[in-house]
Amino acid sequence: MIKSEPTGFHAHIYFDSTSEDSARSLKSSFDALQIFGVRVYDLVRRPVGPHPQPMFEIEFQTEHFSDVLIWLMLNRGAHSVFIHPITGDEYRDHFDHAVWLGKELPLNAERLKTPTPVSVNINSQVNSNSYN
Repeated sequence: MIKSEPTGFHAHIYFDSTSEDSARSLKSSFDALQIFGVRVYDLVRRPVGPHPQPMFEIEFQTEHFSDVLIWLMLNRGAHSVFIHPITGDEYRDHFDHAVWLGKELPLNAERLKTPTPVSVNINSQVNSNSYN
């Protein structure tokens, strides 16, 4: 089944040892303002999953996408920001449907399940099996 709308979005704000204070300040802005109904996660000080360096994550609903995107565009500072939808297909969400603000970082594809190819039958119906 093809999903036409995500259930929400994740934004990952990356930092390193020289920009951790700035990341903490940016995170505090979300915490204090409770803007756009975002859920703010703790700083993760090591690479995790497909993410190549420390980061913190926010989660937000689809209806707030443009508001959060604009806010991050104007307030991210020098941080790279990776935004992806939540569709239930983590691989495609991270590698096919994502956007970057700032410098794009190489994600670790091996940390996500590879999707099963989408196939089209002779009736032109799309069949997407879950990935392994």
